[in-house]
Order: sequence, then C-alpha cells, then structure tokens
Amino acid sequence: MYRYLVILLSLHLSIATAADWPQFRGSKTDGVSTETDWNTRLPKTAKIAWSKQIGRGFGAVSIYKGKACAVGWKSNTDTTFCFDAVTGEELWTHSYACGLHDNMHEGGPAASPAMDDEFVFTVSKEGHLFCLSATDGSVVWKKHFQDDYKVAQPEWGFAGSVIIDGERVLVDAGVILALDRKTGKEIWKSKKYPAAYGTPQRFSFSGNEYIATLNTLGLVIVESATGKEVAVYKWKTSYDTNATTPVIQGGNIFISTAYNKGCAMLRFDGKNLKVAYRNTEMRNHMDTSVLVGKSLYGFDRKAHNDRVVKFTCMDMETGKVRWRQGGLGVGTVVAAGNALLVLSSKGVLLTVEPTPESYKELSRTTVLSGRCWTAPTLANGLIYCRNATGDLAVVDVRN
Repeated sequence: MYRYLVILLSLHLSIATAADWPQFRGSKTDGVSTETDWNTRLPKTAKIAWSKQIGRGFGAVSIYKGKACAVGWKSNTDTTFCFDAVTGEELWTHSYACGLHDNMHEGGPAASPAMDDEFVFTVSKEGHLFCLSATDGSVVWKKHFQDDYKVAQPEWGFAGSVIIDGERVLVDAGVILALDRKTGKEIWKSKKYPAAYGTPQRFSFSGNEYIATLNTLGLVIVESATGKEVAVYKWKTSYDTNATTPVIQGGNIFISTAYNKGCAMLRFDGKNLKVAYRNTEMRNHMDTSVLVGKSLYGFDRKAHNDRVVKFTCMDMETGKVRWRQGGLGVGTVVAAGNALLVLSSKGVLLTVEPTPESYKELSRTTVLSGRCWTAPTLANGLIYCRNATGDLAVVDVRN
C-alpha cells in the first residue's frame, strides 16, 4: 500500500511541476518557459520522439497536461489536432471548411491554440472562433468575427490568438473581446479598431489591470475590467502589417514592426504613453522579441531577403544594440532556463546563451526543411517544431 501511495504522490508532483505551454507565447504569454530540467546541448543529430503531418499553417503547438494541440489546413479544411504530448498518438480532431489564404506565403491558420482543463480555443484566418471540448474535440460554442461583430477580414486573414484569462478569454479581432470561456457570452467589447495580426497582452500597473494590443492603428491600452480605452500611441507600418505582441515590464511597453518602421519604448503612467526612445535597430516582422533580464532578443528584419536579417540583442531600457548575428534567416526565439531556443527559417534548431556580452551559440541541429516561421514550443523535455507545409517534429531534450 505504501508503495502505491509513493507512486501516486510522484505522479501528482510530476503533473504539478510540469512546465506546460498552454497558449501563445506560453503560460505567461511572454515567450519564456519555466522549464529548467532539459538538455541545452543539442546533439548534432536530433533525437526525434515523434513526427506528424498536420497541414499548412503557422500556429505554434500548445501543450497542457499531457496533450499537444496544433492546427493546419488541407483541401479547403482547417483541422485542430489533439495528440498525446509524449507519444504522438492522435486523440481527436476537429475540422471545418476554411480557405487557404496563401497571400505571398503557404497560407493556413496562423493563430496558436489555447488550452485549459476543459477547453481548446482556436481562431481561423476567416475569423472562426471555436471553443472545443478538451476531451473529444466537440464544439462547445463558436463565434464568427465577420458575421457576429461586423469586422472586415485583414488582408492576410485573422492571426491573433486567444488568451485565457481566468474565467474569460481575450482575443483581438478588430474589436477587442472578452468572452465567458464556458459559454462564449460577451462580457465586453472595445470600440472597433482596424484589425492587425497580433495577440492581446495582459499586464498590471499600479494596482490596476490592463490589456495592450498592437493593431493597425497602433498600440491600444484598455481597461481589463471594461474594455474602455485608456491610451493610444499611433504606429502605422507599411502594408498594415503590425503583427507582433507588446513586450511589457512594469510600465515599460516595447513595440516593434518591420518594413523599416523599427521599434519604440513607451512609458505608461496609468493614463498616458510617453516615448522613451524610437529607433530602427529592432524591426520584428512576425516573431515578437523575448525579454530576458534587461535584454531583448529578436530578429531585426530590414527587408524580405533572409541574408539581411540579423538575430539581435538590444538593451530594452536604452535601445542600444549589444550584438547581432546573421545566417539564421527570418527565425523565431523563445527562452527557457539558461538558454534561448532559436529556430532558423530553414529548420535549424539552436540553443544560445542569453547574455548581452556577445552571441554565444551552445549547440545546433537540423530538425526540419522548408520554411519555418513558427516559434518552437518547449514543454516537459520535448521541443515541438513545425514548418509552413505542416511537418511537425518533436525533439527529445529530456535529461
């Protein structure tokens, strides 16, 4: 009997301390994993735990309590896949009709699933928002942004992910929405803004709760409780491609976009936004920079040519560049423990020391081919990587 109690306790502890990645940019939506027990020295030949073909798309894989969810497109159909996170066994799928929307890229869904104990939330390029049962993938409730909220589909389709916020979910669809997570009932909606492609970010300041989003108009801050607009900083990018998420630390809010627009550090005092600096040293196109300590790590993209993109370290407080590294194309980056996890645009997975002193590569291995614009997901010793055509490879980095 004692032995079984020990086993049950061990299982409970393993679940309680598991470093899941349940939604876009992780549990805290900051691109930083709590994972520390993983091998940051990747072998030259990647150890692939399992792989799948999930269809075209750019949404990252989300992980929660032993399940992995991903989205993809094939034959005019979007599909949400739910796998056993460790073995890759398919647990369920949910499919519906949706166009490819391959404007200058492979197309397919771009939003990442959001997961909790009961539900999985997904968003399509055409504005379908589904709340699915985490048990079997059946539809609990659904919305359609264009029909229900009379918003226009952006040129490259809806791409912002759902964020779970307690008993509600948040999403930016040209109107920022707070919906009851169980029923889909509208709690509040903001006024309409020109839709872009980013995801809302929650933050606290001076005892109050806010939501920040970068839409086509610019940086918009609303009250978390009501959706009432608090402050706006206009930020217009060529081709209306504001496609990143604000990086927030206290009252400091960093935004960055491509097409030589650059970046800005804004200071929020609870009512107003004041510019601390603006420059063109960090121009994030689709992948948001990650903040580790006082340093931002991200891909500065002057143009579409991969050769001129630089993986860059910038001091968030001052805007001063500490170092740049080329050769990784339009890559993506997340952070975990004492390493940055980088996926190059050609499928090379790297670990890099997060230090402002210089670029210090720890290891690299090739995991995929084709275009890789989706950030890797690290959860419980496994790294989930996908390319644009839907090849999903899971790399084992368990110690």
